[in-house]
Amino acid sequence: MKKSVICVALFLVALCAFSLFCACNNVPEENLPAHNWQLQSTSFDGVVGVQTQYLCNHCGETKTSSVKNVVLIIGDGMGTEHLKAAQLAEQRTFGFSQWQHAMMDTKNVDGEITDSAASATAMATGNLTVNHAVGQNPDGEDLQTIMDFARQKGMRTGFVTTDYLYGATPAAFSAHAPNRDNNVSIFESQLKCELNLMCVTYNDTVGLRSDLIAPSNFTLCSKFAKREEVANAQQALCLFDLEGYGRSVSLADASTFALDFLRNENGFVLLIEQAHVDKYSHKSNFSSAVNAVISLDNTVTAVQNWIGDRLDTALIVTADHETCGLQISQENTLPKKATFNSGVTLYYNWTADYHTDADVDFFYNGFYADLSQLPVYSDAEKIKNSDVFLIMQHLVQAITAN
Repeated sequence: MKKSVICVALFLVALCAFSLFCACNNVPEENLPAHNWQLQSTSFDGVVGVQTQYLCNHCGETKTSSVKNVVLIIGDGMGTEHLKAAQLAEQRTFGFSQWQHAMMDTKNVDGEITDSAASATAMATGNLTVNHAVGQNPDGEDLQTIMDFARQKGMRTGFVTTDYLYGATPAAFSAHAPNRDNNVSIFESQLKCELNLMCVTYNDTVGLRSDLIAPSNFTLCSKFAKREEVANAQQALCLFDLEGYGRSVSLADASTFALDFLRNENGFVLLIEQAHVDKYSHKSNFSSAVNAVISLDNTVTAVQNWIGDRLDTALIVTADHETCGLQISQENTLPKKATFNSGVTLYYNWTADYHTDADVDFFYNGFYADLSQLPVYSDAEKIKNSDVFLIMQHLVQAITAN
């Protein structure tokens, strides 16, 4: 009798082990658990950790994951209240809002409220500068960008934005000019840069200048539907009908294209900008500004879907500044209101007519960082916008050292 009980017990243990094996090796056994990866350790290289070890607590399998790509996603003008409003309007918590988090100071080199050019230059180069300067320090000297640094390390680089090519944020990562309003000179500077991809919203200032584009190293693509024509180009300038100016191509879809275009064995650095949180806020268009934040969240989701379970991409989501001092409430305590498709009504107010000096959110995922090592605040919960460059620089150094 005892032998029978022991045999039955051994059979059940073996069956359980086989079921877990099947689950963890993608054998189609219905209702069996899949891998459940638990972080075991992280190897830090300076400020960041890009190599992590995981253990499956179902089957005991281990794996090591290494970051090889870096994606920076900027919501231009996206303050904490903008983000809160979008989540309330959607009646859900955005996944990226649950990532590792700090607050970020955005003031310019003079301690004043920044514009997009100065803040983007700080993030792109690690140097604080004056308002209106693009990729230059206060003395008008050109600065090396994170894109330059990554390219020198053998990585591919590029950006996607709902703005025009010469918009302040993409310009700071790809051009040098004393004034963000010098559209043509910024455009000419960008055509000399060595980024692999510039993907922007079509406008005639750029689209009709074939005389400038043709002699450059960039292959032009003017329709999203024909994007495969530049799939093998070394450098591509894509002028798509991106959302934000009443057009139809989503930032999420354009970003997925960019990820596919840049993907390679040496890794890449990609900037994605949702420019219209700022643009709609300047127009006091609350509903559209909220929808732009929702678009940003959809883009983050698309990037994560592209990454899948590879765990090979470092993600940062932040803003360059806050726009127009937005206040929101679910109670009827503010002068204006908007009702969204979800049925939610939000009350709101703009307390400024331009940018503010409010700190903005800095979220990160896919890597670990000791923010207290950063030079300005030495604080795990607060950083400076110029620290974004330092974090990305450490990521690129750690990636290319492996």
